[in-house]
Amino acid sequence: MDASTLVTNEDRLAFVTSAMESWCKSLGQLTVPSDLATESQIEEVLDLSAQLVQCTLLFGERTGKKDDLPYDGGGVSNRINDLSVESLWLYGKNTRAEIPTDFDTSKGLFDSKWKTFYIGTGTTRKCPSCRGKGQIVCSKCKGRGSYESGFIGSDKKTWEPCSCGNGYNECSRCSGYGAIEDAIKCDTNYRTSTPSGLIYAEDFENKSSEQTIKMVSSSMGNTMLNTVSEFPIEDMIDMLKGGVIASQYARIQDEIKGKVKRSIDEKLNVQKCDTQKLFDSFTKLFGDLPNPVQTNKVLENEILPVRLRVNIQNRPIFKVKYAYKKQPYSLWVFGNEGKVYASEKPKEFTKEAKVAVVIVGILLVVGIVAAIIMAVNSM
Repeated sequence: MDASTLVTNEDRLAFVTSAMESWCKSLGQLTVPSDLATESQIEEVLDLSAQLVQCTLLFGERTGKKDDLPYDGGGVSNRINDLSVESLWLYGKNTRAEIPTDFDTSKGLFDSKWKTFYIGTGTTRKCPSCRGKGQIVCSKCKGRGSYESGFIGSDKKTWEPCSCGNGYNECSRCSGYGAIEDAIKCDTNYRTSTPSGLIYAEDFENKSSEQTIKMVSSSMGNTMLNTVSEFPIEDMIDMLKGGVIASQYARIQDEIKGKVKRSIDEKLNVQKCDTQKLFDSFTKLFGDLPNPVQTNKVLENEILPVRLRVNIQNRPIFKVKYAYKKQPYSLWVFGNEGKVYASEKPKEFTKEAKVAVVIVGILLVVGIVAAIIMAVNSM
């Protein structure tokens, strides 16, 4: 990037001037002179444009909670056989078909919640709610088969037959079988994690690196690289059995990082970018993504990385030094839309501010009058 310290680029100057003009006339800057852009002497425009690196990991998160199901003698078709090779991702119908194949966020992909299913353990026991009888005493008739009917306080009461028939209802916990099977209730959600990093020259004044990244991330830029890498699902599910082995996942990570590095080298070399610095930034962000080695607890909480998108954009950032009424100031203009940040700025009680004060004053008076009227009417 050309880091010119002289105002010689007409397009750059026009962009900065337009951004300042919109900024000083916005409602949020009522005390900034409305003629700031036209009356200021711009002395220096420093191009500090940055590369924003974003990693978006799409991953499935599956949780398992202890539960039980009615046992009819057959049990749940999903059945745990060998705890040494277990994983929640080995169960469920069409597990691989459930994995989203479209990366379009507009379709609600990343908030997807999949249908709950159960994994049977093969362990059965007498239902504790009905003590194995399959029936519980009817709460309406208290086991009598009929209940007293009539108005409260009236002497005329009659006994009506209860809908339960015999004073008992089917036990809802075991569905009348008298036995239950210990099971694991599984819930699946697909979510994303998107850490961002910024390769740039310096922070905005009075802002930390984290704040600067957040501000620039919210602006618009020009895409330099957008690449998507798929995790090998079959290998991933096999790797999850019995708990993730770090060396196995490291091998898959290296494969993904290798694909991204090749894309960076092939597509960004021609743009005269520091490809090694971009790759180093990506590698750091990659290490911040959810990691099954660190997160997973077998049959309790397991994540399955599915897809990684790496997006690198150029975000324009200009540091502008200017003078207004012979006093020196500086501000930052960033993003294609020309957002402005200024820690110090000229302040005047502008016409717009006066109008705002008058409007607020009128509203306060109207509010006070209305309150007085309501108080008088309530007396």
